[in-house]
Amino acid sequence: MAAGDVLHGRSPFSDPAMLYPPALAFLLTPLGLMSYEAARWTWLVISQICLLGSAFLLWRGLKRSPIAAFGIAIVWTFGGAASESLALGQLAPVVVLLLTLTYTARPNWQGIATGLAAGLKYFPGAPLLAFLLARNRRAVVAFFAVAAVTLAVPWLFVLIFFTGPKTAPRAIYSMGSSTILSWSIPSTILRILDPPSNRDHLPHNWEFGNDTGSLQLPARDRWISASAAVLVFSLGALALVITCRGRLDPLQVPLASAALIALALAAVPVSWTHYQLLQYPGVAMFLTRAAESRRWRLLLAILICANLLYPLPVAILKHYYSSHGGWSAASPTTLYLWTSVAPIASLALFALFLKEIRAMSAICQPKPAVLVQ
Repeated sequence: MAAGDVLHGRSPFSDPAMLYPPALAFLLTPLGLMSYEAARWTWLVISQICLLGSAFLLWRGLKRSPIAAFGIAIVWTFGGAASESLALGQLAPVVVLLLTLTYTARPNWQGIATGLAAGLKYFPGAPLLAFLLARNRRAVVAFFAVAAVTLAVPWLFVLIFFTGPKTAPRAIYSMGSSTILSWSIPSTILRILDPPSNRDHLPHNWEFGNDTGSLQLPARDRWISASAAVLVFSLGALALVITCRGRLDPLQVPLASAALIALALAAVPVSWTHYQLLQYPGVAMFLTRAAESRRWRLLLAILICANLLYPLPVAILKHYYSSHGGWSAASPTTLYLWTSVAPIASLALFALFLKEIRAMSAICQPKPAVLVQ
């Protein structure tokens, strides 16, 4: 719909549900020329190509090892979030491809991929911090160049040439939501602040907070949510800086980038369930590393975190929904637990990444010269 508005000279924000940066609507204008059915099938094919392409690029980046192929196959097959993302026609498969390039490509392409991801969805630009810590000038310059063009040029077109709203009318929606479908620390806090008052009905925002027109979030709660997001991400970023002592080796950048994505998904005010698809490349890369070095405890810890990111909570919540004939306040404890476990698991995965980065520091640091007598 937003792409169709662009083709007719209207702002892509004419539809209040359009919350993405305007670059996405411009990139999708070819789909705006098609019927809905044709556009839907075309987008499905594009999304599948992105997922399969990501798997191939990651396998190639991991030196085409059989263990890497097996790890990637496990994550892509049993991760669960891919089917939801594809069914909803979400942008996540495209972002997965860009993140895979961030983890595996050369520095300039790393910056280009991450800059484009930031221009399409903002928070996937988090790996920029890894580039800065690695003093990777080519990646940093490429990031800012691509992100600036991707964000600035479409905005200028919207401001100067298009009729209609110049910004998203309900951009405030991005400051937080207590809906059951949002799995982040800020959303967990909002659900705690708005507990069920009786066993017959859930709070309005728990059930309908995923709709931009139905969310009714007080200003106080919006600022609490946004503040929690900034605090969680800032503390995580500080932990990374302390862990690497302010400097990353190029070999540590892929793990640090994946760690920052895990941190961002736990920290953002709204983190939909299908966003866990963005963890696929990082989890597969980490699993491969643990398996190849035969560190079985680490491998088990990664698998537990991965299972708690999506498959297990979704299975339990689906069972809860079907057994009660819909969302019910019959067991608030169950809802609190299984809507909160994913961001906690994401932070646990982030901590495992930090531990691995710290272990790599001893290997990456140059050894002092030894005087031979």
